[in-house]
Amino acid sequence: MRQLAQGAQTGDVDAWLDSVFDRLLTIIRGGWVTSRRIGDRYLREHARVEGRAVVPVSAMWVPERVIASVRVTGPVEFKRHLERTGSVVAAKRVMADTLSASAQRHALAGDRDTVMATVAESGVIVGWRRVVDADPCAFCALLASRGAVYSKATVGFQAHDGDECTAEPLYEREDDPQSVLDLQDEWRKATAGTSGAASIRAWRRYWDSRNQNDPQNAG
Repeated sequence: MRQLAQGAQTGDVDAWLDSVFDRLLTIIRGGWVTSRRIGDRYLREHARVEGRAVVPVSAMWVPERVIASVRVTGPVEFKRHLERTGSVVAAKRVMADTLSASAQRHALAGDRDTVMATVAESGVIVGWRRVVDADPCAFCALLASRGAVYSKATVGFQAHDGDECTAEPLYEREDDPQSVLDLQDEWRKATAGTSGAASIRAWRRYWDSRNQNDPQNAG
């Protein structure tokens, strides 16, 4: 995706996108199919380890979701950045970043949508927990800190471009792991004395500062 974006014809990015659109969709769908296969295998293996049996409900490929996203994170983002900075090189670089991040989200939807569809339909799964990657953003860390509160009725998996979080099925009500308890403790300390939108702002400030001061996240 990045290579395609870096080779964009900047004189007419809309025409460029049209010329490579089928290739872009093929790349994203290929990732989506692989992701769905991983989700299917994960659900079966996770259930087996927990002493359960689950029949995965495979996600359906919906190209319409991808089409609008590719245009917004491609040509639209290029033009927006070009108008703001006047730099074609910088605008192309930004487009490469936004386009690849968007493609990643749509590819990973094969796994996420399969897990969520299975959670909704399974008779043995009672809910799910959000699991973050090694370097989550403030938004993802906040959602993960809620622990095992997501029921079968929870609508969808909230994911943003560049998001690498996953969902873990739960077969019974259980205590949260230490990683979640640690996040909850951080939330309480960071948002002490605040409420509502002020709590969210306090959390974001804390999380950004925390990551800036963490040598593992430097750069």
